Amino acid sequence: MAELKFNLEMDGIGWLYRSALFLAQEKEKEAIIFLDKANNQLNKYINKDFIALINSPEKYLTNRKQKCFWAEKVLDEYHRICRLLR
Repeated sequence: MAELKFNLEMDGIGWLYRSALFLAQEKEKEAIIFLDKANNQLNKYINKDFIALINSPEKYLTNRKQKCFWAEKVLDEYHRICRLLR
């Protein structure tokens, strides 16, 4: 259990999940903070589409539909990376 606590990749995965949650709750500032942290830890695994979202969220998160779309995309990325790191 202690190994998981100090594994930075596991932190990145947790931050991805939190980002999806905050996007679904329409809390885009918090979501972008967690997505940026996840990108810093998982940059060799994470899809580069998220960099554009991190750099200009005002362009991509203008309404509820877009926030839900990106929440789903982040959640898909979370699942993909979880399978990859098993």
